[in-house]
Amino acid sequence: DLKKSFKDSKKIIDYMDMLRYLYGDKNISVADFSKLGFFQIFEKIENRDELMEYVPESLVKLYWYDKEHDGELIETLQAYLDCDKSANKAAEKLYVNYRTLSGRLKKIKDISGIDFKNSAEMLAVRNGIVLFKMAETL
Repeated sequence: DLKKSFKDSKKIIDYMDMLRYLYGDKNISVADFSKLGFFQIFEKIENRDELMEYVPESLVKLYWYDKEHDGELIETLQAYLDCDKSANKAAEKLYVNYRTLSGRLKKIKDISGIDFKNSAEMLAVRNGIVLFKMAETL
């Protein structure tokens, strides 16, 4: 079905940044729509506010804090999660001192209330970051 194939191709182009994040490869330039996995469900939502309803409140708090303070806390959280919650690796990835990263993680916890030891919450936060990236395309 050519029409469906074209629509899927357009969608995957719109979500390429999100896929690069999802798969940890900034060089992905070709992908199949099925690579979105369960995020295909959310792609049907065309209203940014409606999509944001699925983002954990803790992450929304962090987003607004970053926006008001021109901060880097979501970027820090993303790097920390990408590095399997290794502060040393995340500090290297962000080109910051370990103490700087530790301070940012404490600030993230204080602002958002995120419990880094709760695996279910960490999954929700990681998915929330992806949903933020989807919302940016709307």
